[in-house]
Amino acid sequence: MTQLDCPAARDDIDAYAIGALDAEEARALEAHLSRCSDCSRLAEDARESGTMAVAMTAPLASSSPALKARVMASAAVLTDATSRPRHGARRWQAAAAALVAAVIAIFAWGMVMQRRVDRLDERNAALRADATAQSTELARVHTELQQMTDFNARLAGTVGTQDAILDVVTQPDVRRTPMTGTAVAPRASARYLWSPAQEVGALMAQDLPSLGAGQTYQMCVVYDDK
Repeated sequence: MTQLDCPAARDDIDAYAIGALDAEEARALEAHLSRCSDCSRLAEDARESGTMAVAMTAPLASSSPALKARVMASAAVLTDATSRPRHGARRWQAAAAALVAAVIAIFAWGMVMQRRVDRLDERNAALRADATAQSTELARVHTELQQMTDFNARLAGTVGTQDAILDVVTQPDVRRTPMTGTAVAPRASARYLWSPAQEVGALMAQDLPSLGAGQTYQMCVVYDDK
């Protein structure tokens, strides 16, 4: 026999209250109710309100004249039946009771199934909302990681440049060559540091014009005739 948890048991409580569960489902639910006081209390409340819930399931609508005529004709047949011997009346009453029970069972089953569908829709909506929130959070984390990676790359480049300049500047034979901008970029300026003994150099430039897409600055160093 299937062991039910509380959410699964509460899905079946309404059907159980009006006798719409099959035997196996009813036994599984009853086994759970014997262990869970909260669900047992809900089942008791459902049994008390089950009749009203069934009555409220059918929507109200105005009947057509043809339907009214058929209902009145059926009532006349039942009235005639009451004037027959009692054993015939009992058969008619039993048939009418069976018909009413069948109609109630159909309405009850429709109500239970509709409630299950509604609960499934609510769960699916919650799952979709959670998935959307998780996707948004993952996208945000990915963006932050990319930004952090870019920052670390820029920081590493800056630190590397500072280390190179410091290495050149601290050399005892360092030579400093100032540079000025041309007519193309009159505000630009630069200094070139060079250590002949270590054969290392560094160029520090500022106020260079911004480049267009796909362009980059290049530096050419000429050693005597090389």
